[in-house]
Amino acid sequence: MEESRDSADAENINSHNEAELRRQFEERQQETEHVYELLENKIQLLQEESRLAKNEAARMAALVEAEKECNLELSEKLKGVTKEREDVPGDRVKSDQYTEALAQRDK
Repeated sequence: MEESRDSADAENINSHNEAELRRQFEERQQETEHVYELLENKIQLLQEESRLAKNEAARMAALVEAEKECNLELSEKLKGVTKEREDVPGDRVKSDQYTEALAQRDK
């Protein structure tokens, strides 16, 4: 009879231990899933930030290119005006002052 009781007690302890292990396993699994979800969300946010940064870089590159073209056009116009003014005697001083004023403005 005592063996039966000891066996039942051992089985009860085993059952309790197994239930506790199962509970701990499920708890860890939930924690793991939660961390996985957090990491997935972080990855998505980083991908979105990367996409936005690339778009901003492309926009800035386009602005730089447009500014470069504008500067080239203005430079050519200035060369033309300077050449025209050099052809007129006595206007050389004004041309140099104009060029200097533009250079100061662009600083």
